[in-house]
Amino acid sequence: MAKKKSKIASNRGYATVSAPSKKVEPVMPVEEVQSADPEPEHPFDTVVIPEKSVDNKQDLEDQDPVSKFMKKYESLNDHKAQAAFDRLLKDDPQQQNMSDERIKKFRLTADVEKDLLQVIKHKDSDIFGAFNQPLKNSSNEYEKEKIISQFDILYRTLNKLGFAIEDISESFEATLSKSIDDHLDWLCVHVPYERMPIGFFDKYFNEDENDHLVLLHNARNKDATKVIEPIVEEDKQVLMKEENKLDAKIKADAKIKADAKKQAEDIKSRVLQAAQQYMDEEEEDINEKHALAKMQLAELEKFLPRDKHSGKKNKKAKETIETPALSDAEMMKLKKDIKKIKEKLSSLEADWDFDKKKAEELYAKKKEIIDQEIRQKQMEERAEMKKMQEEKKEDEVPEIKEDDDDDEGGLFGGLMMDEEESNTPATATTTTPIQWNIVDLTVPKSWMGRYPKDLLLDFCNKQKFGKQNYHSTTVSAGIWRSSLKIVKDGYSSIPLTFELPQDLCASNRHDAEQLMALYTLFELESNSSVFKVLPNVYKDLWTAWLEDKNIRESAPKLEADKKRLSFLIDLVDKSFNRSGSRNNSSSFASLDAITSENAVIASKQKVLKHKNMFTRVQENFKLRLGNKDYISMKNKRHDLPITAYREEILEIMRNYQVLIISGETGCGKSTQVPQFLAEDLLLGSTEGGSVVCTQPRRISAMSIANRVSTEMGDRPRSTGSRDAMVGYQIRLESKMSAENVLLFCTTGILLRRLESDKYLDGVTHVVVDEVHERTIESDFLLIILRKLLVIRTDLKIILMSATVEASRFSDYFGNCPVVSVPGRTYPVHVQYLDDVLEDTGYVLEEDSPFAVRRVKVKTEVGNINVSGQSGSSKNVHYEMFEEDSDDDDPYDPTRIESKLHIIENPDQEDDTLPAEPTARKYSRQTRKMIKRMDEKKINYELILELLDYICIPKKSQTDAEADKTHEMQLKGFNIPDKGAILVFLPGMNEIRKIYDLVSSHSVFGDPGKFLLIALHSALSSENQEKAFDVPPEGVRKIVFSTNIAETGVTISDVTIVIDTGMAKVVSYDDKKRVTRLLQKYVAKANARQRRGRAGRVQEGVCFHLFTQQRYEEMANYETPEILRLPLEELCLRIKVCGLGAIRDVLGAALDPPTQKMIENAILTLQEVQALSVDGNESLTPLGAHLSNLPVDVHIGKMILFGAIFKCLDPVLTIAAALSFKSPFVRPFGKEDEADAARARFRVYNSDFLTIYKAYDNWRENYLEAKENNISNSSLIRKMRTFCQKNFLSQQNLEMIEDMKRQYLGLLISIGFVKTNEKPDINQYEVKRSVIQLCTVPEAYNEHASSIPVVNAALTAGLYPKIAEYLRQSSQIVNKSMELHIHPSSMMFGTRKSLLSDFLIYNTVVMNNNNNQMKDKVYMWETSSIDAVAVVLLATDIDIKYKQRKMVLDNWIYFDCFARTAVLLKFLRKQLNIWLAEKMNQPDLDLGHYNEEVMGVLVKTLESNAI
Repeated sequence: MAKKKSKIASNRGYATVSAPSKKVEPVMPVEEVQSADPEPEHPFDTVVIPEKSVDNKQDLEDQDPVSKFMKKYESLNDHKAQAAFDRLLKDDPQQQNMSDERIKKFRLTADVEKDLLQVIKHKDSDIFGAFNQPLKNSSNEYEKEKIISQFDILYRTLNKLGFAIEDISESFEATLSKSIDDHLDWLCVHVPYERMPIGFFDKYFNEDENDHLVLLHNARNKDATKVIEPIVEEDKQVLMKEENKLDAKIKADAKIKADAKKQAEDIKSRVLQAAQQYMDEEEEDINEKHALAKMQLAELEKFLPRDKHSGKKNKKAKETIETPALSDAEMMKLKKDIKKIKEKLSSLEADWDFDKKKAEELYAKKKEIIDQEIRQKQMEERAEMKKMQEEKKEDEVPEIKEDDDDDEGGLFGGLMMDEEESNTPATATTTTPIQWNIVDLTVPKSWMGRYPKDLLLDFCNKQKFGKQNYHSTTVSAGIWRSSLKIVKDGYSSIPLTFELPQDLCASNRHDAEQLMALYTLFELESNSSVFKVLPNVYKDLWTAWLEDKNIRESAPKLEADKKRLSFLIDLVDKSFNRSGSRNNSSSFASLDAITSENAVIASKQKVLKHKNMFTRVQENFKLRLGNKDYISMKNKRHDLPITAYREEILEIMRNYQVLIISGETGCGKSTQVPQFLAEDLLLGSTEGGSVVCTQPRRISAMSIANRVSTEMGDRPRSTGSRDAMVGYQIRLESKMSAENVLLFCTTGILLRRLESDKYLDGVTHVVVDEVHERTIESDFLLIILRKLLVIRTDLKIILMSATVEASRFSDYFGNCPVVSVPGRTYPVHVQYLDDVLEDTGYVLEEDSPFAVRRVKVKTEVGNINVSGQSGSSKNVHYEMFEEDSDDDDPYDPTRIESKLHIIENPDQEDDTLPAEPTARKYSRQTRKMIKRMDEKKINYELILELLDYICIPKKSQTDAEADKTHEMQLKGFNIPDKGAILVFLPGMNEIRKIYDLVSSHSVFGDPGKFLLIALHSALSSENQEKAFDVPPEGVRKIVFSTNIAETGVTISDVTIVIDTGMAKVVSYDDKKRVTRLLQKYVAKANARQRRGRAGRVQEGVCFHLFTQQRYEEMANYETPEILRLPLEELCLRIKVCGLGAIRDVLGAALDPPTQKMIENAILTLQEVQALSVDGNESLTPLGAHLSNLPVDVHIGKMILFGAIFKCLDPVLTIAAALSFKSPFVRPFGKEDEADAARARFRVYNSDFLTIYKAYDNWRENYLEAKENNISNSSLIRKMRTFCQKNFLSQQNLEMIEDMKRQYLGLLISIGFVKTNEKPDINQYEVKRSVIQLCTVPEAYNEHASSIPVVNAALTAGLYPKIAEYLRQSSQIVNKSMELHIHPSSMMFGTRKSLLSDFLIYNTVVMNNNNNQMKDKVYMWETSSIDAVAVVLLATDIDIKYKQRKMVLDNWIYFDCFARTAVLLKFLRKQLNIWLAEKMNQPDLDLGHYNEEVMGVLVKTLESNAI
């Protein structure tokens, strides 16, 4: 046959001729070829496409958006995906510098992890629903394209991590998230084990009921890693034995078994891979390591070449086990690996724990197991091979062996091919005939360079390959093909064989061999540039092959890219369409989101809505104007100084929005100004409205409301009814109705109202009383009101102050008018501590608890001979100490006499005091007592002595009259023998102590002579109302009060004031971020307010229990709370009210807090997860609930989680103890006995649980004694005996009980605790006949006995007060410093016995070592906690998926598999979902909500994960 040469395409660098060996069939169109024919298997099968068709296709692609996107972002997105992938693999720089002991191992047990996975999948819509939000709709196509590009990068990155594309696609559909963490979380939960990338998990289990576990790590057993293959379920039905179906069933069964075997092997392989990866870092037994290493050595030695002189045994082995040949590089690496293993074996054998016998036994067992597996596998393979050979024996075609000789082998190749074709059965010819491409390899005769065979020979010599044997044949006339066999030196049994592609041939033998050599070079090194030295025809051929290879290799990738991008584009389009329906939803409105006109209209509409009701109220009030009782009460009101300013105040209100009223004590502003406004509305308004008056305290709001209700003619005790004009609303108590025109409430209640009613619709006047107290709530209210005035232009604000600071408030509200009203008081005579001691003759012993503890100083030591009778003598040792003298007494009248007498020239502040006739001198005894007295303590004995001096006459009436005359001459006044006595004390605990002391007195305890009343905001309303009533004739009232009686309430019959000068002040250290409740001296302004309370009805006396010198040292005014209190609660309210950025709002305060305080508050809220950390500082669901609790955010979060975790009783007890005081006492001199007593209550390395156990024992003893029906006095004595025996404080325990009831009341008030019974909460009694126990509903105490669950609730509240114990270095550290356990802690000296590596603590203190060594920071109240509690309750969790790390808050590191970390992460999210659901559904009972999740949560906490 003549040779044909023709070029098919001009763009080819070489020529080919198509020479079919059979009849050529018509070529199908391109589209049909692509759709009908499968993709060619070989990369060099060529399909020739007309140039016009290519152009048309390119035009179509240019119009395709997917192709456009690929062209624009292909390389960029691939680069970004690679960069993202590299970042995921990159180790944390901080971790690189970290010691190994800082990275704790964390594993969950298999059953816990399985339960977690099932619950999460069951709650899939709840957990992942937060991700699947519609994307923000935009008409801008660029924004959409940007989102698609971000998704594309994420998709590529996930694929690089090893996830299957179908799983990635499902993740995008489920989450629609632009965060790779969200996708990895979803994939870790939902991807089946067999498709999960290695390293993301450590255990595998089927999710069926009868599952079988494959554990790569057993948390409870630290033995070597064990692999248990899953049992494959087989069909257990009995097979039918009909002969006509037997063969089919056998084959089907064989296929099932083969598939099952393959699946089992795949699972085993994956488990072994993961186990091997894990074993690289897992600590194993030394003998186990030796056995494994020896096994590895035996496997590697099989690849070494056999010794030529080996015996028969080796020959036999060579016959049975054929090992693949290795290159020199591979052999070198193999020898290095063998050497390393041998060195490892030597090292292990030198270890102290190495047991040769045990290691050999382990090796023998492992080898036997592997050998058995190999034998079984070989038997199965042989049987399978034998079966296959029998089945195919009939179909086999005998091979025609050809000579391998280079020169003569192809002489009759063409004839043999023709003969072979003619003898082929008809069935074999049904395939498409081969169309040969004859390559024209003509080279110019002038070519002197190298040919492919030369280059191949050099390549083989360089790689140390053996001889190249070419085998050329003729297919037909002028069609030559060649094959090549390269035999490696030393491995002739495994040659390298190459053949030309099926359709490629040459026109002669020489060209065929050159073509074969070129193809072989291309196969071995396609990317090499060696072809460039060849003739052009070969270079063109190589280039064409390379182009075809690249196209064919990239074709699947291009198809996958198109499929991926099409999916992403459709996904984004669907989401944009879904978001269109939600664009019209209203957003959260802020104060600036509405115009002033709209706000005014909305408020008036609410007023008009109730116009008919307001008209009825007006008619009701007008009927009272002629009532005799109303007229009588109105005449009494005319006696108050404020009445003269009524018309002026009303006139200013008509012309201004804001008015400041500065009224002295007793002017009547608190009761009259709100009435003026209400009466003006009732008598003159045609539209209606209402007045809201705020008071800083509950008792003030309640008492003033009742008083004003009486003055306005309401029926007795009808405050808040529909017929009344006045109502009041305080926490846990509300007496109000819509008909009330005047409402008194606490400042906090109005702030709560502003959270939901942002514009105070329907309110026309707001009166803020006692603004001079500068509480944090009142200052915050002023911020809101000043902003609200801009919008509500019809709103009127009246601020009332009792101090001279009115000008500051006026400036704050734009220089608004100020009305100053004088007070109506009588002169008040002042007596200081010196006078009290002088008059009472009180003696303070040196060892008194109220005395200053002084260190005795030795002045002389020696021996002295003492003579006795009969000339005897004795040597006696003596010691002399410094005498307690008054030589250096600062109260020496010869030196500072001017400070030890009644004020002769009073200043303007004390102009109510008359001039005193003479100065008073004090005795030596008085000066000595002053020096001895500890001014930081409340001296209850002195108060009782002073009351005795004031109230109980010591002499006959005649002598008493004489004493009064002498007193008048000496002092210029007499102590009133009638009227109430008001005693100012710092807090509830001090009130209770003095109350118990006075009530147990023989005279003061007589209710027929004295009425003892306690006044405190925490006491019940009924008990406190008695303080405002005038007692019967012959009964004298003694009121024990905190600073609530300074200005907030008025007890009209007070004539004597006893002022301790102390108050409980909350102080915040912005450097240490610590809040403390301190007992401090009040400011001068407060002392004057207390003093003025004695001059309301007549001339009075004030006894200050501090010296005049101390008074001079006091601050002029009290520091505003906003500058000294923590701001966390205020920041939460700012977010709840939607006022804007926290820093901007607080910066607008009358006295803005420092930036440091604000930053600390925001940081604290972020640490407790009340605010987000995304930069927006958004309110979280937890933050929304904490904003409803008027307690410290840590305590608030603690009791919330106590309710959620159903361990409420211990958590409430511990929270109360942390807020108040520990129940344990440690008396001076009895420290050892006290420590031993406390040790009897020790629980689980925990100071907190020790406190609860002591409390629980006290409670159980009380209940047990109460059941015996003994008298109350006997019961109290028994409990006191119990407390003394166990060094417990009865008073502290009772206060803890009271605070528990208060906390429980808060949880009930916000709906976090549901109960059918109405508990007796917040109703304190000062005189206790019985102890009122706090009863927690059983539903919220289910896990109270579970220590891990209680510790979790404590961790939730105290976090981030957490420390890590480093066992190797025996250090305890937190994020920034090293810590130490305080010696007072139950855990002191127990470091080495700690079962956990984490601790929580309540406070830290620094101990100064006099600069001799580094200061130590000590933890007070500490507890050991489990790692799982830290993981679940930390602020932030960062999962390093590929590095198998979990990082908490950027300083706590765990070695943890990604799947385990993700399961815990979603359990954390479930807690937030609960809180969010509770926020959206206030009536939701968390006690019975999501019990399935609660069960797995408790199981996780109790799992003792490592």
